[in-house]
Amino acid sequence: AEGVTVMHSVDDVLAYAKTKEEPTMIIGGAVVFQDFLPYYDLLYRTVIEEKFSGDTYFPSLEWQDWELVSSIPGVTDEQNVYSHRFETYRRK
Repeated sequence: AEGVTVMHSVDDVLAYAKTKEEPTMIIGGAVVFQDFLPYYDLLYRTVIEEKFSGDTYFPSLEWQDWELVSSIPGVTDEQNVYSHRFETYRRK
């Protein structure tokens, strides 16, 4: 996609991020999230108020190391049938 840069190692991403003024976003999957966990400053999380089965999950965090900065309810409608909220956390 236009404007997207694909990288294949943590070191490459960290070096690239240092050359940019805008934030670098890590969008997963599970192994990628785990590999970058020590480097997060901010965490954007969507919480869906429903139980789903699955085999892949976001890594466990030490939540006491994070401060909830904002929690914004999402709109529930015909296309978004589950209650949800958008949370932003900052590392303490």
